[in-house]
Amino acid sequence: MQRLVGLLCAFGLILCLVSLGCTSGPAKPLDMGGEDGKFVAELIEDLNDFKADDTNLASHFASTSGVPTSSELSRFDFSIVGKPSVNGDSATCKVRLDNAADGTLVGEKDWSFKKVGGSWKIENAPL
Repeated sequence: MQRLVGLLCAFGLILCLVSLGCTSGPAKPLDMGGEDGKFVAELIEDLNDFKADDTNLASHFASTSGVPTSSELSRFDFSIVGKPSVNGDSATCKVRLDNAADGTLVGEKDWSFKKVGGSWKIENAPL
């Protein structure tokens, strides 16, 4: 009898877990304050993919002067902190820098962005 009760309890628990997992739905997208904020956030996240390619890197900056080199950027992993603040064709946000080798926090920096030809570009990226 105890074995039957145990099996029924286990079956009930599994049923609850399955039903909870099925009703949670898809993950809600993060609110970045609108479309422009979303594009700025995506630019920061995408930087992790193209940071090792100097040619591709330069195309994501508003100006070719002061662009960090791939060797400088490759030391870090980048992520956005909070929401970008967008004002027309300019934006700012806080960017978290983690050590790419061990994942430890290096710090947070304020970066600026500029919309050039309809695309968001990094204007100033202090490391």
